[in-house]
Amino acid sequence: MKLTQQSTIADVLEILHDPEKYLFGVIKNLNSCIHRHGNAQVRIGTRGRGAYPHYRILYEHQKDDGSIEVIVDNSYWDFHKPYSPSYASTKPGTWSLKGSSVAEVEALLERVLNIQPN
Repeated sequence: MKLTQQSTIADVLEILHDPEKYLFGVIKNLNSCIHRHGNAQVRIGTRGRGAYPHYRILYEHQKDDGSIEVIVDNSYWDFHKPYSPSYASTKPGTWSLKGSSVAEVEALLERVLNIQPN
């Protein structure tokens, strides 16, 4: 599958090698960022084929002038360990520009686990 800068975890859900394990790890890292910064989103890497996408957790920060800045909390390997800061590429096209919230990722996990919404 060719990933684009608009790809999200939902787009690769059907081809993830182990979707349950992958989604649990992403949710854990999203919640950790939310605990520290109050919000979080995840964006996937676009260089691979989607079976084991690396991902980035970002959060929004309101600057003194009122504008919103999106800050990278950390970038993660497919097995949920953080990259070293020097390894995480900032090269254009490396990361999706479209993020997913923790609620969106939890909904994907519910789908994988076949949990019916209340």
